[in-house]
Amino acid sequence: LPPVAVSTSVSARVASDAAHLIRNHGKNLLGEDVTLVGQQPCSAGIAFNNYTARRVDMSGCADGFKANGNVVIEDNYIRALRTWAGTHNDGIQSTGGSNMVIRNNTIEGAYRQSVSAIKFTSEFNHLSDVVIEGNQFFGGNYAIYLPKKPGMRAPTDIRIADNVFVEGSSQWGWLYNDNHSSQVFENNVWDDGTPVG
Repeated sequence: LPPVAVSTSVSARVASDAAHLIRNHGKNLLGEDVTLVGQQPCSAGIAFNNYTARRVDMSGCADGFKANGNVVIEDNYIRALRTWAGTHNDGIQSTGGSNMVIRNNTIEGAYRQSVSAIKFTSEFNHLSDVVIEGNQFFGGNYAIYLPKKPGMRAPTDIRIADNVFVEGSSQWGWLYNDNHSSQVFENNVWDDGTPVG
């Protein structure tokens, strides 16, 4: 099936306090060249599966995107996530799934607090087949949070490469993960060009 387009206009704007500004119940959703502005209590801009988000200016929700399988998130600006009592903000959050690409985004989490710029966990389903490449990350307790929940396997077939991390913006460092031999980390650097430790 061809993609279903949310918008192809650079001036398109969606503002709402809905739980999810766009929630996909079908397949091949395309959100492109659109501004999404959440208002409390918005949980995320786009959720959960089977979509492409490209050149989206995302702000105002607790999380930028929810991604639980068959998702491409590329060339977006995720910023100004909204906090209120009980929120833990993530630029992109996944609780499991596979076949996901996170590429060439600028993701601004909360400065040295909340969870992460990206929180991808084996939580409700196993997490696998994920590429995170060419992004710039800012904020969070960790920039990338990649653990498993009790009773689940560690995330597998994960490639994290060619990303830039703003040094000092994350409380505890660039990465927290439950390690697996199929996780690959290549050419990730701080914003001054030095390799991450």
